Amino acid sequence: MLSREVNASKTIAPIFEAQTLTYMKLIEAPQGLILNFNCVNIFSEVQRKFINDFYRFLED
Repeated sequence: MLSREVNASKTIAPIFEAQTLTYMKLIEAPQGLILNFNCVNIFSEVQRKFINDFYRFLED
């Protein structure tokens, strides 16, 4: 399962990171992803990946 936060803002605000981490804990998702569509190239510019603390010890 993957938690996703999708938005189109100038920057990724700390509240988006907090929301993603909270959602990940609530649904026990091992990974979360923030995507910001307000950019030219989403893969090289604005995407952030998070790992839940519960799953941090696991290998990739």
